Amino acid sequence: MTRDLAGVTVLEECRGRGLGLELVREIAENGPQAGRRWVLHTRDMHGLDEKLGFGPDERLMERPVSPRERAARTASSRARRRSLPA
Repeated sequence: MTRDLAGVTVLEECRGRGLGLELVREIAENGPQAGRRWVLHTRDMHGLDEKLGFGPDERLMERPVSPRERAARTASSRARRRSLPA
């Protein structure tokens, strides 16, 4: 079974201290899903990812979200936020 990891962000004022590296390492190596295959979705920080053992996989293919689907998701998300109590 594969586990996906996406959207790991460290606050700008906390960057440069290795927090992102340790956060991802803790999740992948010691979290409840340790020992599973992980897929990391990222556009940047590839050097950090490689330190943690992530690398390219020629078998992995992705179908990006189309502009139409993205617009529908955004509208749905906005509607949900408006319906939440303040």
